[in-house]
Amino acid sequence: MRRSAVNLALAVFLVSCASSASTEDEVLMSGADAALFMGQTGEKVFWDLPKLIVWEAPRGLFYELPRKGVLSIRGTEAETGALIEMITTGDLTVEEQVTVSEELQTITGLPLHSAESWQRWWEVSRELPAGDWKDAFVADRIGRLNATDYFTRASAIDELSALYGTTLGYDPKHQPESLRTGALNWSRRFDAKTLPEPGPGPF
Repeated sequence: MRRSAVNLALAVFLVSCASSASTEDEVLMSGADAALFMGQTGEKVFWDLPKLIVWEAPRGLFYELPRKGVLSIRGTEAETGALIEMITTGDLTVEEQVTVSEELQTITGLPLHSAESWQRWWEVSRELPAGDWKDAFVADRIGRLNATDYFTRASAIDELSALYGTTLGYDPKHQPESLRTGALNWSRRFDAKTLPEPGPGPF
C-alpha cells in the first residue's frame, strides 16, 4: 500500500512538472530525483513519525494515554513488568526515566523512584498478585525500621512517610529502645488497619 501511494504521488508530480516545463524542456526535478525524493519522504513518514510519537512525545501526551484501557487488556502485572524493563534496560533520557517512574508509581501505588529500586522491588514481587504489592511493600519497610544500619532505617521511614503522610513519631536517629517502640507502633497500626489512607502516586 505504501509503494502504491508513493507511485501515485510520483506520477502526479511528474505530470505537473511536464506541464509546467520551460521552453528549454528543463524541469525542476528529474524523474530519478523525484523517485528518490518520494522514497525518502516515505521512509520519513513511516519510520520517523512512529519514533517521534513513541519516544519523543511531550511528557503531557504520555499521561493522556488511555491507561485504564491498556491495563484492562494487558493486565497490571504485564504492564508493570514492561515499564520496569523499559526503565532498566531502555536507552531513556533522564526526563523519560522520570516519566516512566511516575507511571509506575501511579500503577503500583509505591513511592519508588530510581531504576535500581524498581528493579530490586520487581525481583521479589513479580510473582505476587498486584493486589498484594502494597501490603507486602509496607510490611517489608516496617521490618526495616529495626535495622542496625541507619540508612536502611531512614530510607524505610521516608518511603512509609511518603505513602501515609506521617512518621508516627518514628525517628531513625533514636536509641535502640525507642526504635523498637516506634517500629512496634507501625506494626500494630498496620495489622489493625488503622494507618492513614495511603496517598496516590506520583510521589
